[in-house]
Amino acid sequence: MTQRSAKIDIILLAAGNSSRMGSENKLLMRHGRSTLIRHTAQQIINAKIGDLAVVTGFEADQVQRELQGLNLKFCHNFDHDTGQMSSVKAGSQVIDPMAKGMMVALSDMPYLKPMDYRNIVRHFFANGGQKITVPFYGEERGNPIVIPAALISEIACGSLNAGCRKLVQDHPNKIVQVKFENSAYVSDIDTPADYVNCMKYGATPSAICC
Repeated sequence: MTQRSAKIDIILLAAGNSSRMGSENKLLMRHGRSTLIRHTAQQIINAKIGDLAVVTGFEADQVQRELQGLNLKFCHNFDHDTGQMSSVKAGSQVIDPMAKGMMVALSDMPYLKPMDYRNIVRHFFANGGQKITVPFYGEERGNPIVIPAALISEIACGSLNAGCRKLVQDHPNKIVQVKFENSAYVSDIDTPADYVNCMKYGATPSAICC
């Protein structure tokens, strides 16, 4: 398979209102020399696995301004108040029909590096490229996940909820679970305490040993 024919497109979910963070939109908060959303988008772009589409919703204009100059496109979710799955559905509409699959990535997972995104794709193809590939750290389900091209239409029409916490339980025949010894796949930023922790420890999540 050539690199182009093995392309996995990515949707980066950036539509939520980050209510657990309080009055601030966590995606626009500082992270190193950048912001959380720009840092995460840059890591995915650096992975060079496919085209990136950012799904916006809450404070879409600010998010788009923060990502100016990066090699990506935008897709707006007008139903973002209804939950994450509506963003997955919206993003699925803009995936290249020639892509072998769709990665669903979250904007609040700053510990993931380009290699981590590439590793998920590597396991996806190593297992045949026909099932949803889900990372696990211990018994905890992580992100991002990779959805094969054959199932994207089910996502788009709403018959398959790829964001469901019971995805593995409800659709075992469509899932490949991949175990990683890397807590970055399960470490996100939801609360002010998470953010303080991230600023303190930088690239390494301190709550869970990597």
